[in-house]
Amino acid sequence: MVSKNVVYRYLGLLIESVDRIIRMDVNLDMITGDEDIQDLLDRRMEKAIEACISIAAHFVYDLKLGKRETSAGLFEKLAEKKIISKKLALKMGEAVGLRNILVHKYTEFDYRIAYKDLGNDLGVLREFAKRVKGFLESNRV
Repeated sequence: MVSKNVVYRYLGLLIESVDRIIRMDVNLDMITGDEDIQDLLDRRMEKAIEACISIAAHFVYDLKLGKRETSAGLFEKLAEKKIISKKLALKMGEAVGLRNILVHKYTEFDYRIAYKDLGNDLGVLREFAKRVKGFLESNRV
């Protein structure tokens, strides 16, 4: 059974991280021109996306939705269960890709490309939180 307390704790971390990014009130020029802003933004995005991954992993494990090969695969499992839409699962998979780059520094990071749609990216994370809360409140767990 899904522990609502655990999921709500991760939702709190997710929402707090997104809200803190919004309160930074930065634009793309500020982001690309200031390493301190980049560091803050990167860490807050990482925390937000990690919270989403933890929520998805919790659902997949507790609802016995099967094994996943990747973190992005967790969101595909949630879409199969109709907890989130397929479109949102794809967007969350993209977020996992960003998180991987932030954590592992696979490639040269271009802030102008990575954060060009920051508002939309934050909207995706908020949509994920909204869908998870809706699922929890529908008493389907």
